[in-house]
Amino acid sequence: MTADLPIHLDKLGATINVDDFVVYPANNELQLGVVVKLNKKMVKVRDIRRKNYKFLVIVNHIHNIMHINQNDFIIL
Repeated sequence: MTADLPIHLDKLGATINVDDFVVYPANNELQLGVVVKLNKKMVKVRDIRRKNYKFLVIVNHIHNIMHINQNDFIIL
């Protein structure tokens, strides 16, 4: 039995999928990350600056996430 992925919407109403780039709040600032896993109530995000999966962030407040396009930012 395969379970369907839940549909999560960001603050502007865009659909969040696995491997999407998102901006999420952490430590009183915005962080850039990639969605790794979607659950019914939470989203697991990997910090874009870290390649190791040890640095996963579980975002409980999905309404605070914003989906961004890959062309919208430049990593220095």
